[in-house]
Amino acid sequence: METIVHKLLSSNEPSIRYKTLTGIYGLSEGHTSVQQVREEIRNCARIKALLKHRNKNGEIDTHPYKKWQGAFWTLSILAELGYPAHDPTLIPLREQVYRWMSSKQYQKNINLINGRFRHCASMEGNAALSLLKLGLADERVDELINRLVEWQWLDGGWNCDKRPEASHSSFMESWLPLRAMAQFGESRKDQSVFQAIQRACELFLTHEIYKRSIDDSVILKEFLWLRYPRYWHYDILGALIMLGEASRLNDPRCLPALNLLKEMMLPNIGYRANGRYYQLHHPEQSGYSPVDWGTGQKGKTAMNEFITVEAFTILRKAGMLPKLELDTPL
Repeated sequence: METIVHKLLSSNEPSIRYKTLTGIYGLSEGHTSVQQVREEIRNCARIKALLKHRNKNGEIDTHPYKKWQGAFWTLSILAELGYPAHDPTLIPLREQVYRWMSSKQYQKNINLINGRFRHCASMEGNAALSLLKLGLADERVDELINRLVEWQWLDGGWNCDKRPEASHSSFMESWLPLRAMAQFGESRKDQSVFQAIQRACELFLTHEIYKRSIDDSVILKEFLWLRYPRYWHYDILGALIMLGEASRLNDPRCLPALNLLKEMMLPNIGYRANGRYYQLHHPEQSGYSPVDWGTGQKGKTAMNEFITVEAFTILRKAGMLPKLELDTPL
């Protein structure tokens, strides 16, 4: 394990080094080494590629939700990479997202059917999470969180299924709202949000993150795929990250997923991706990524740094990996 961690610590990707220092070694955000490497993220090659299509007004000239190029997804990825907070040059992208999410056309897609709101709440969740992590949140993020609280189903989650008979929440639509509310709740003592967080946690924990209630079988095989970026897709690693942010990683119902995640680690390699949710060849089409995340053919046999650093971080937080100390000052 230490050999793999040292590879992560010497990665060419500053985001990986940042996540290794904070997630695996447990250094604080105020540590000099953490501050230095986080500042490197601002000017790294992937960030430049993600932001190079901004126009003179600082906006990206496409629909904010165009996968994976629009302002919505760009902010989401920047937040996941640990991009430095409070960057005013990102405000035009934030405003693009807000205009879209407050538009009449957007509001038309929010439906109340049989007493349940049917809407892709992952969008509110992802937007709020990104803006909170990037230090770009204002009072409009409160509105996004309020929407999530209002739309929450009785079983603790959310769903966009418009069939009247649909009565169970979707894991795909529920994990990002929970992450957003957990991030929001860290700084604000809102009882309604706290209660919504606990109900959402129970949705996932009741199923031990990936199992059916009736026979403990896997709900969807996709839940066991490890891919990066996961964008809006749900998997056991993303779920464990979510529950860690909600301070529920010590719940014994996380153990089956934690054990399964540990079993997925390849000796002397770490974790590799088993596919990807993006394409690299058709910029005009949905699903195009401006950058390669190392999950192509080569990624099938090589360590994926992003998945590995996330998995090691979760296993360390769960007490399933030995505590590491930096050998020398950085």
